[in-house]
Amino acid sequence: MAYLWFNPAFSPEDHQDSEVDVLRSLRKEQAPSITFFGANDTWMKGWEKVSEKLKDLGHSGSEQWFAEGQGHGFFNKEPWQTLTLLAADRFLVQRGLLQGEPTQATPAGPERLFQRP
Repeated sequence: MAYLWFNPAFSPEDHQDSEVDVLRSLRKEQAPSITFFGANDTWMKGWEKVSEKLKDLGHSGSEQWFAEGQGHGFFNKEPWQTLTLLAADRFLVQRGLLQGEPTQATPAGPERLFQRP
């Protein structure tokens, strides 16, 4: 099991509603996850609280990838769609949930996903 999160739209105010507050359900033993965001996504503020809590819990199975200069929903257009799918594929292969090499080629342009230190 793993989570693939494409710019999850969590709000910092979600804690006010127990039915949508993801912070209440996070656990150290949570399945690994990969999350994609446009670096300019205004919804990222809510995710930052999720990421912080996962770190506080000692969860180490999460990766975060960003697209420079992009906003919410960036992965719906090329070349970002292919780049995020390739990264998700590699993530799932590394965890034994898929096998083999990706069937799509990396786009030729300069766009690349990055991780923050």
